[in-house]
Amino acid sequence: MNTITIGQQHYRWELKVFNWLNVVECTIYNIIDPTECLVIIQKGTDSATCTPQQIKVWIDFALQQGWYSETRVYQLFEINGHIRMVKLSYSLTKEAAVVKQLSNKFNKTTTGLEKSTIKYQFKNLENKIGLILPSIVKQLYLSLGNGDFGPDYGFFLLAEDPKIDKLTIAQAYQDIHTAKIKDWDWELSKLLVPFLYWGADIYSLVDCASPDGAIYVLDKNLKKENSTWQSCVWKHHSTMLEWLEKWSEGDVSGRALWLEMYQIKGLL
Repeated sequence: MNTITIGQQHYRWELKVFNWLNVVECTIYNIIDPTECLVIIQKGTDSATCTPQQIKVWIDFALQQGWYSETRVYQLFEINGHIRMVKLSYSLTKEAAVVKQLSNKFNKTTTGLEKSTIKYQFKNLENKIGLILPSIVKQLYLSLGNGDFGPDYGFFLLAEDPKIDKLTIAQAYQDIHTAKIKDWDWELSKLLVPFLYWGADIYSLVDCASPDGAIYVLDKNLKKENSTWQSCVWKHHSTMLEWLEKWSEGDVSGRALWLEMYQIKGLL
């Protein structure tokens, strides 16, 4: 067991490598107070980087940020040679558990070869749109496949598939962001990426500016002569994980999500 003592507190930690995401997740527990848990996500698959000295640095930082009797999740980013710790709502392990539930519920799995292909397709997609997608989006596709799943018309593809008549995420992104969805004082953020089509010009989009992947709705049918495009876009969930949990609790069609979308908008 990996342990460290800081002052009067005793901690232990464990590591989990997410090879397909190229990250390591270090979970640190307070041995005396099990409700106090610190999760650190860092790039790379070398678990040797989680040294006792580094563990102490992370704990000290979290304590300075008010960490006490709760679970805190941070992801490390290097910006111009400096390490930044960005707070997240959920760990990769939590994301993986929700994705696993969906995989089991809808009987969708992928092989190692398919995962390798999907990882490559994600790299190409992110290069095309110039954005980094949230980790939970990647975990979802890595586990369930190339977009042939999801509520209603389903998730867009990562790459074209002659057997599936659907747009790719890159194509949907291009279509939406060249459609002049803007008012004189507002325009649809380029950081919003469409990932699911409900049919009838209604989309779910993930916010790449949000580390947790906030979910928005775009309903083009709401645009009238006396209304704005901004009124056609609204926030559905603060995190994609919450959105996926809602889907996993309902049926394949995603009816519960659909009703919730328009209840939030005040149309139901």
